[in-house]
Amino acid sequence: MFEPVVEQIKQGIISGKYKPGDAIPSERVLSRQFKISRMSVRKAIDTLVQAGYLVKKPGLGTFVPDESTRQEQTGQVELTVEHNPYPRSGLIMRIIAKSFERHNPWVRIRFVPSSGSADVLFGDEIRLRELGQGGSILPLDQYVAKDLELDAYFSRLFTFLTHEGHLYGVPVVWSPVVVLYNREILEELGLAPPSDSWCPRDLVELCNAITDPAERRFAFGWTENYKRWVPFVWNCGGRIYDQAKDRITISEKETIEALVTYRKLLEHSPAFRIKRDFFSSEQLFVAGAAAVVLGTAYLVGELKRGRLQFGCAPMPTIEGVPPVSAVALEALGISAGSEKRDLAWEFVKFALTEGQREYAHCRYGLPVLRQWEDELCKEEPYYRVFYAQEPHLASVWPLPDVRLLAMFSNSMTMLWYGQSEVENAAQEVEAVINLARQRNMYQLPFG
Repeated sequence: MFEPVVEQIKQGIISGKYKPGDAIPSERVLSRQFKISRMSVRKAIDTLVQAGYLVKKPGLGTFVPDESTRQEQTGQVELTVEHNPYPRSGLIMRIIAKSFERHNPWVRIRFVPSSGSADVLFGDEIRLRELGQGGSILPLDQYVAKDLELDAYFSRLFTFLTHEGHLYGVPVVWSPVVVLYNREILEELGLAPPSDSWCPRDLVELCNAITDPAERRFAFGWTENYKRWVPFVWNCGGRIYDQAKDRITISEKETIEALVTYRKLLEHSPAFRIKRDFFSSEQLFVAGAAAVVLGTAYLVGELKRGRLQFGCAPMPTIEGVPPVSAVALEALGISAGSEKRDLAWEFVKFALTEGQREYAHCRYGLPVLRQWEDELCKEEPYYRVFYAQEPHLASVWPLPDVRLLAMFSNSMTMLWYGQSEVENAAQEVEAVINLARQRNMYQLPFG
């Protein structure tokens, strides 16, 4: 599809139509001229760059190399990128950075701690929205409109990075929260795997059938992570926010029942019996110490390497309740204080195009480019469960002000581990959070 572009530009350089130092037409112009997608044009240009016929100058365009270009390549431009705190994701980002450097030899990527001062910022949808709210991250609307064909992506994911009508980041990899289960344990006990139509009561019954402390066998990888328990509450018919009254609400009947059930599942967790937070819930599952966990596609590569036989199912949902899955995004943004905004965007764009191959090959999450869906689903049927949740995605934090989230999450500790009844604890948390929001207080101590 892109070969004619390669040949025509190559002949243009050989014939002298494009002289050393000349810029070739933009991706948009070439796309219209050859009546092909910009992604195909980009592949043609990358082919010519790798062959030495062209050189990219981020923020300026693509040029036929000349002597000045070679001189530029001897003195590198530094671009700072925030260090990714997740080990496997951080490794993939470094692979992407090395590839970007090969395509742009005058650029050197330096990873720095997450402080908000790097040229390229990393975070989930919550962090980048918070940075957008504080004015420390650059709106990307114009860059995206100019350079991306959103139809090629799971474009709905971009809405989770929007604040007050502006886009403050772009997703590079994603996953819904689903239920992962250990097939070997279920088969050994003669238990049927979860179905697509199962309910929370089925999950409790499955855990009761699996857990046997005498055999050191535990069912559930429990976690207090809000991206796990909030969608559980949603699918039980509860909610954490009353939009009509614009207030946090966790004391309604359906929500209380869901919280009681979720806290009850703590009894089926080995972490609870050994030491609270001794392992993360996902580590427990990977180690085979828990048979069921609320997890994501970020675990797939690790599970495959460990040869753990697993399956996945949607979140259990009460009949009549629309299914909901929490979205788990990893995204990139650009610092508002960066002096290399165009170069930073070139790196972000590279992660959204060439970099998608690395996420797919490492089986880490789901690439945001739609083209990888068929390949992954053909390889492993369980990927269909992940992709089927895309229409049901929601952000776990509904309020525009994300500063309350850490306080809310921390305050839930008294509900999960305290001696009070769930209903009393929920009423107390609800009252404290709404009061804090009303008074703009974000650092209240919690006992």
